[in-house]
Amino acid sequence: MVITPILIAKIIITLIFAMAIMPKLAGKEMAKKMFRKLWAEPHGRYLTALLEITAVILIWVPWYLSFGASLAVVLMIWAIWSHLTKLWINKMFSMGIVVLLAWLYIISQVGLPL
Repeated sequence: MVITPILIAKIIITLIFAMAIMPKLAGKEMAKKMFRKLWAEPHGRYLTALLEITAVILIWVPWYLSFGASLAVVLMIWAIWSHLTKLWINKMFSMGIVVLLAWLYIISQVGLPL
């Protein structure tokens, strides 16, 4: 297997989303508290985790890479919006993830080899 920038981006995205998914599915109090503030506990928490899992899986399927990256970008934009407006937590790191996901999406649209 050849290590490409796309592969590295996929690994990073997978690890970051895995760290975000686990507390939601495990029912950690921090995740519950955040979704209570968004008036989306527990269904919103489970739906978000399911969508994040779907995005990660689709990122690893070559012919669904664009859709997976698009879904991940939408999820990250929603996360940044909710953190900055409802939760009042400044997550500048999340913006970096959106840039990484956007880069992955653009590369996949240009048709560079994966």
